[in-house]
Amino acid sequence: MISFYRFFYTLVRIYIFAKVFYLLFMTSAYPESYPLSMLTWWMYFLIFDIWLEVMLPTKNDKKDEPLN
Repeated sequence: MISFYRFFYTLVRIYIFAKVFYLLFMTSAYPESYPLSMLTWWMYFLIFDIWLEVMLPTKNDKKDEPLN
């Protein structure tokens, strides 16, 4: 079940990155039709995602092991 969530999470991240790059291109090519304000929500989501990746522990975290 965890592998399904990781797969789903990876698909969501790929979609978000593709959407941001698409909107960046459209904002530079057609600034009247695609203002930068359309892109801000997606950028906030990416920053939140990066923050979660940094803050959440991983399986390989060795904080509980004593130092030798």
